[in-house]
Amino acid sequence: MIIIKKKLVYLLAAITIFIVILLGVLSYWEFIRIDAGDALNLKFYSEHFLFMSILALLVLIAVFTLILLRSRSIFNELDKLIELSKQGSASPDDYLKRLDVLGEKILEINARLLNLNTMKSLKISALSHTTNFLLAKIQLPLLISDITGQITKVSQQLLTDFQIDPKNIVGRYIDEIMDGINFTLLTTDLKKVKNLPLKTTLQLGVPDKATDCYPIFYPVFNSQNELANVICALENEETYRRRKEKQSAVASPANGAVGQTDGTKDKTPKRPPSFGQLLGEIFHPPKK
Repeated sequence: MIIIKKKLVYLLAAITIFIVILLGVLSYWEFIRIDAGDALNLKFYSEHFLFMSILALLVLIAVFTLILLRSRSIFNELDKLIELSKQGSASPDDYLKRLDVLGEKILEINARLLNLNTMKSLKISALSHTTNFLLAKIQLPLLISDITGQITKVSQQLLTDFQIDPKNIVGRYIDEIMDGINFTLLTTDLKKVKNLPLKTTLQLGVPDKATDCYPIFYPVFNSQNELANVICALENEETYRRRKEKQSAVASPANGAVGQTDGTKDKTPKRPPSFGQLLGEIFHPPKK
């Protein structure tokens, strides 16, 4: 099976037909111009040659017409397969086998793509299970959302600290459960900074569950440097107060705080902990 463009088929057909017509007409005139004794025989041969040229012309037209019809049939089969695949009820093997060598090559490509997709699915599944394991064991209150702000996963520590049932938070949107959070503006800011600390109120639809919280948002970028997910380290009032007391104790002169050169306290405001520092507590949890 040879696959060529339709325009090239038209061009080849036009050139071939023109050459056959030209040869037939020129040969006919050459036979007539020959000066020989038997003019009747020459006329017979010239007309016979012209007839054979016309016959060859008709055969060529028929061949090119069959090629075009076969090409149209292939495209019709592929269009039918595409329509059936959209409905999810197509078995491509039967349709592609009708295309001979082309169908076999397409089946081979499909088999390789299916194998690659299976491997990618297994890898994604393994990463998802790894994420679930880490969220179950981590001692940090975390939630993960997609680019739209819909919460996809939460850590067990967050459920414990805020006494939340997973069904009350997973699947909901960040700007729906946190007062004053505009997730569209939040994602715009996260493309410029490594983390974004805020203060808000966590609302889960239950009046007595509303509580002040201190979320720190961290962006997660894909290989195309596009924002793919948002990780939020969420602290309640008590956790936030304990962390601030710990930071104050470390920064105090009595404890030999760093950043003091003249016996005075460093006035530089402290940055919120990076996500790497927060995750470091998984393997090195603070002693109580």
